[in-house]
Amino acid sequence: MPFDVSSNRNPMPIKKRTMMEKSRMGPSEGAAFVPALGRMPLWGHVGVRSALVSDFAAREHITPMVPREDEPNLYNIPSKLSPIYKSIPYWIEFLISTSSLAIVSRRIITSLIQGLQLEWTVKKVLMLLFRYIILWSAARIAIQETFFHPSRVSTQYLSQRSSLPSLLSNYQTILPKTTQSFTAIPIGVHSLQYHHVNQTPQNKYKYAAIQFHHGFGASSLSWLPILPLLTQRLGAKVGIAHDAPGFGFTDRPNADCLDGLRQYQVENSVGIGMALLEKVAGGSSENENKKIAIFGHSMGAKAALLTALGYSKDKKLIHPGLVVLVAPALEGVTLPMRSRKKPQAELSSKVSGVRRWLASFWIVWRKLFVDWPFTYVLRRLVGTKNFWRKGLLQAWGDPRRLSDSDVMRFQWPSIGRGWERGLISFGRAVQSSDDAELLRQVADLPDTTVVIVYGTKDNVVKIGDAVLEKLKSDYPTVNILRMEGLGHDPFEEDKEAFLSELEKVLYESKVNDNTITEST
Repeated sequence: MPFDVSSNRNPMPIKKRTMMEKSRMGPSEGAAFVPALGRMPLWGHVGVRSALVSDFAAREHITPMVPREDEPNLYNIPSKLSPIYKSIPYWIEFLISTSSLAIVSRRIITSLIQGLQLEWTVKKVLMLLFRYIILWSAARIAIQETFFHPSRVSTQYLSQRSSLPSLLSNYQTILPKTTQSFTAIPIGVHSLQYHHVNQTPQNKYKYAAIQFHHGFGASSLSWLPILPLLTQRLGAKVGIAHDAPGFGFTDRPNADCLDGLRQYQVENSVGIGMALLEKVAGGSSENENKKIAIFGHSMGAKAALLTALGYSKDKKLIHPGLVVLVAPALEGVTLPMRSRKKPQAELSSKVSGVRRWLASFWIVWRKLFVDWPFTYVLRRLVGTKNFWRKGLLQAWGDPRRLSDSDVMRFQWPSIGRGWERGLISFGRAVQSSDDAELLRQVADLPDTTVVIVYGTKDNVVKIGDAVLEKLKSDYPTVNILRMEGLGHDPFEEDKEAFLSELEKVLYESKVNDNTITEST
């Protein structure tokens, strides 16, 4: 059965269509039918695309994904996949316990059978108990890791089975746009794309696109609850959020090959975002609005600033009209400056002889004694039942606002193959930078409005009175939005409050085109 392969947006069969579906297409639109679903409004996705998913699932014996009732754009993790360690059945637990006890007590059992008298001391009892605990724990861990471990699947596996996490999910190969000294390498990227269909043609879009950058430990799914609403209410044509390398469902390159580690640096994530933006917004007509809005959360704030600077050099292409930094984790601004960190050494093709052998030996040593132990510990922690809930409770200003869907959005990426390895590679690639200068350059851009949003109960990036005064004095043109009672993720914790307060700030700063017209 033929499939549309121009985009890996949950591939679906296109051979059979209803007469109504055919009537909506021109003769050359057949090959672009599946990607075109991303340009429909939400009801279009649910109606036409769900029918295709069901047909594909029926033919391939795959259970169709069902959107959550409390968050229509988010799917539950497939029932056959488990993000946590499964419980060991009681009968296996019994066998482990009795077998472990029998093994450590074999000498005692032999002595009792032979009728020999045993001399018990506190030391012998404690040693027996210690050996039993060690053997029982090792056997239990070995069995759980072999038969009851968390699921780990590739993004290709999910894409081919129409099981990506969201109705807006898109998986495609992207060649990052880069100005760095290394050559860009194509990479499979998972992104969320929402195409806003303007119901009134006479109303022009205010932004060609809105781009979203997520924070550390998160993914593009963090922006999922508010992405469609922001795209609509800010008057954008499309909203795009992608997973940075090392997070979510974007591919995880081998960090130990030539230029492999650089693929995890923030500059490469910026290049991915710019390539996606130009693919969607850069190909429009010259008379169409090319102004974009860029949102960055926490760690993603630096990526947002770099994106704005990258586009500021050529206004004919795309111009950053709005930059919104939510709980920005910026060194020298909201975080203290760290000591300069040199890039981790990579295995270069120019290295030969003894140096190459030593480099290979170092890689093996690091994997054995650093990467693999850390990977296992991370896997055990993330594989516990309430790991994400407990962590998010610390990030939310009001724990009562934390919903099951909030937890699900963070838990989804943990089923990705190589999830732990990607996080380790990202940690190795992180470098210190002068983020204060980045913010200053973006704040000085003409026709660009910068807004910093923070929650008063943010326990991750705390913006106290001293930091606030420094922001106001050093960056007088930057608008600062205070979200009372909210934590590190205000756009997830209370999306309506976030939207309404942001709209007020944009109105007052005369970013909206209607406001500018009225003032003149």
